[in-house]
Amino acid sequence: MTPAVGALRYRVSLKPVMSATQVDDTVFNDFGEEVAAGARGRLLNMDGETWANPKLGTAELATYAAGRGKARVRVQKRYANVEQHWRGKYRFA
Repeated sequence: MTPAVGALRYRVSLKPVMSATQVDDTVFNDFGEEVAAGARGRLLNMDGETWANPKLGTAELATYAAGRGKARVRVQKRYANVEQHWRGKYRFA
């Protein structure tokens, strides 16, 4: 598809907000276990709870951090040949 003269074309990455009730299927399919590990890690590290387990929580958060790193590498590889980066008032990714 040829863009119209004077048209703008964008490629963006969006980050869900904490109150999001849905997540794109690609994110869930590719990183669902890592996201779940992050949630478990935060829960297990809550002080004063009978089910708290800081040692296991730390391991879960490490799994999450590794998945987050893999996602960043994937994004960087996809957009490695972008010549300009624009950062406006609002941060999307």
